[in-house]
Amino acid sequence: FGIDRAAAILSHGNLVLDPRKLTSGLLLRALQRKARFYAPAEAIAIEDNHLGVTVATRHGPRIHARHLV
Repeated sequence: FGIDRAAAILSHGNLVLDPRKLTSGLLLRALQRKARFYAPAEAIAIEDNHLGVTVATRHGPRIHARHLV
């Protein structure tokens, strides 16, 4: 295929993914499972402890979560 890139994905006919559809599907599933999506939000500080994480955003809420992506 002439792909010469460090991050290229080469599939030999056994897998094809559309990155936009995959990302959209993962986001929709996360929202169905009660995840919250904050955008646009610039994180200015992240604190973690045994209970999870707290993210301070520049112009919005402080976000408390068990998991952060």
